[in-house]
Amino acid sequence: MTVKTLMYNERVFSNLTSDAAVSFGIPDSVYNEALSNQEWMDIRSKRDGLIEDTDSTYLRHQRELRLGKLVDDADNPTTLSSAQLTELDTYVQALADIPQSYASPDDVVWPKKPSI
Repeated sequence: MTVKTLMYNERVFSNLTSDAAVSFGIPDSVYNEALSNQEWMDIRSKRDGLIEDTDSTYLRHQRELRLGKLVDDADNPTTLSSAQLTELDTYVQALADIPQSYASPDDVVWPKKPSI
């Protein structure tokens, strides 16, 4: 894997492999930290996209509530039941908690999106 951008000793390196880092005299610890930071940025980006994928479901639910539909109502229910809304909230919170829940990017286990 390559590090997209690394600044070391006032120089900026792009698309840096570990072999290239060694040839430039960049310590392994500096390269590995940059690689880990990049992996966490990639994970956050994926996480943010997965959270954004749920936005339309939340917006539809809120619109239905504003229009007078009721959660779990027999006659005029919202698209999401209270159980489905809880599942979706739990999923989104699990996504939000990923950076705080794992010590290493390699350990991340993505939660399963509920079928709604």
